[in-house]
Amino acid sequence: VKMLPKYEDNTIPEILRRYRPSSFVYSIDDFNGSIYVPNTMNYKVQKLHKTIYENPWALAVYLDLLNLPTDKFYLDMEKIELNHRVRTDTTLEETDSGVPDVYFDEDHYVFAMNRHLVDSKNYGFRIFIDGYFQYEEIYHVLSAGPLSND
Repeated sequence: VKMLPKYEDNTIPEILRRYRPSSFVYSIDDFNGSIYVPNTMNYKVQKLHKTIYENPWALAVYLDLLNLPTDKFYLDMEKIELNHRVRTDTTLEETDSGVPDVYFDEDHYVFAMNRHLVDSKNYGFRIFIDGYFQYEEIYHVLSAGPLSND
């Protein structure tokens, strides 16, 4: 939307004409001048509290943008034989119709997670093995598209 012409011919909505963005100061200088030195945590909490108090809608927008998953899955590895999970593709996994198989250049451990009860968003999974976060591991989300309610 080209806003400048609307400002010039005075056709911009009143709420936009009077809009002034709120300022947010979060810096070392601001911290050093605050009453919270040397406790950085109290400074951060105070800043967050003040921001949410002044703009309650901002928290809802922020959390929505994070797209956080609320579902958790885990694999009980006690009864899984790892040598049967080594594959170069996903052809042995049961998937919905229309979901393409994935082929790998080398052997991978393959574990399928059924997402029928999860909405159609593609979450960034956080994978932990024996309590250790697998930050360099690669995963594929196999999906035929948005799930229907049929």
